[in-house]
Amino acid sequence: MMTVYPLAAGFALAVAAVALLTPLVIFLARQQGWVDRPRPDRWSQRPTAKMGGLAIFPGALAGAWAAGAINGSTLPLWIGGGALFALGVVDDRREIKPYVKLVVQIAAACWLIVHGIRFERIPMPWAVPVTLIWVIGITNAVNLLDNMDGLAAGVTAIAAVTAAAYGLLVGDSTVAALGLPLAGACAGFLFYNFQPARIFMGDCGSMFLGFTLSGIALMGTHRTAPNMLLALLAPAAILAVPIFDTTLVTFARRVAGIPISVGGKDHSSHRLVRLGLSPRDSVLLFYALSAAFGGLALAATQVPWLIVVIAATLMILGLAALGVFLGMVQVYPRDGQPEDASDKPRTSFGGTLQYKKQLAQVLVDAILVPVAYYGAYLLRFEGHVPPPIMQAVMATLPFLLTIKLISLAICQSYNGVWRYAGMADVLNVVKASSMGSLVAALMIGQATGFHDLSRAAFFLDWLLFTNLAIAARTGLTALRHLFAGVPNADVPRVLIVGASSLGVAAAQALTDPTSLQRAAVVGLLDDDPAKRYRSLNGFPVLGSLEDLPEVLEEEQVDSCLLALTPGTAAAERATRVCEREKVPYSWATPITPALEKRERRETSLPA
Repeated sequence: MMTVYPLAAGFALAVAAVALLTPLVIFLARQQGWVDRPRPDRWSQRPTAKMGGLAIFPGALAGAWAAGAINGSTLPLWIGGGALFALGVVDDRREIKPYVKLVVQIAAACWLIVHGIRFERIPMPWAVPVTLIWVIGITNAVNLLDNMDGLAAGVTAIAAVTAAAYGLLVGDSTVAALGLPLAGACAGFLFYNFQPARIFMGDCGSMFLGFTLSGIALMGTHRTAPNMLLALLAPAAILAVPIFDTTLVTFARRVAGIPISVGGKDHSSHRLVRLGLSPRDSVLLFYALSAAFGGLALAATQVPWLIVVIAATLMILGLAALGVFLGMVQVYPRDGQPEDASDKPRTSFGGTLQYKKQLAQVLVDAILVPVAYYGAYLLRFEGHVPPPIMQAVMATLPFLLTIKLISLAICQSYNGVWRYAGMADVLNVVKASSMGSLVAALMIGQATGFHDLSRAAFFLDWLLFTNLAIAARTGLTALRHLFAGVPNADVPRVLIVGASSLGVAAAQALTDPTSLQRAAVVGLLDDDPAKRYRSLNGFPVLGSLEDLPEVLEEEQVDSCLLALTPGTAAAERATRVCEREKVPYSWATPITPALEKRERRETSLPA
């Protein structure tokens, strides 16, 4: 077992080496013109030095040498990483064709397989394609993740530390000696790469990091993992964030008909910024997600496998919900599309999304049913279910699953659109879950006499599944409300005049964070004394119509939305104030033809 001193020395030397080398690379990059210029498909808005991998690669090697991680068993990993580093250097200088990079990546992955670094728990020959997909996928995932200051370096550092800790927990000091120097190299680079970045790592850095990290994750599980579950779960959890971002971009571009290989501002980090988070907060959020999934990988070595599976399932479903929500954020321009393009169903892999969404809803419930059932027995028996009872649970699960899915279908739980889930969807779930649990308990009890089964567990199962199913349906709504409250200085400030149900509905539509026409609703005005200075669905009623001039000035309103009936005294008074204050306004109510000409004139006033 390796002592802690070489590991600490490897980490410290990597940090120091990269921190000292990076300023030299910045100077050299500026002298040689190795600079990323602002482009429409890139996030950076100012010229920034690139090719930071020229510091990361030697720094990681120096740290690995100090930690004793350069030897016969690890040399294939360093050779493959060096090959991709060299490929990245050429690509940063001359932009190699994508198919050439792919060929080299395949060759490097095969090099690892030949030297025994693969998913060993998967039987041959299936281990070969799975390992190829893994190595190439993670290599490109880290490359794609390098789309915002500090994101790729920070996430890679967290993943490398997690891999090192995993190696120590399972008794593999080689993995720890590999992971910590890689983490140290990323940490040293972050001094210059965190926002505002003075240098980017370039392909020579990102491809080297992705390839090396994928190999370390394999080495941390292919010999020491006690079972197939851990061998597959641990590396996927360690690298969950780059996998998540790559999957989101791939599906979003596939649906939008955009090539996957091109650059763009449609990554998960960019979508979070569009929702109102600052670039720094967006990066820190992904740091937290990476650490959470890394903690899951470490927990897998210490707690019962069933608890790990349940926790992993819920975390993956939560991450999938975040991905679906971020995918709803409108980031692609509609220029050149017909006016009714938004009304046509987008296609994905040849079919309309409508039916795929309903199938996905059924699939989510089919996953939540066993999660709730097993979770109920874990709660009932305090985390350790006796084997005879576990066998009975597994034998009765198919019946419970069938009954609950049928109950959900009968209660029309799949008719709603989860993006707009409301109280009706919640009530349908409660009815379906109650009916399914009752029928299942009666039928299973009649058939088995509850032999090796717990009656209390059926109640716990009903409670867990009901809450999980409600959370699944309302999760997107909750995320929409959460991000609607995030301040966004880039959107217009709108005041709604008229705190009716129409005004509240208009406020909800305007604050939808996924819309390209998003606005910040500063509040509402209404003459009803019962509503004044109160809150309607989270939107404050700032006063009456008499307060309109003061509110326009104090809240720095850009435009008004009139949720009033045109032609009424209140509407005429509001329009006069808006005209006098030169604040544009529009109507939230249907406009009659007689008022259409006047509306065009009034809404054309300058801001």
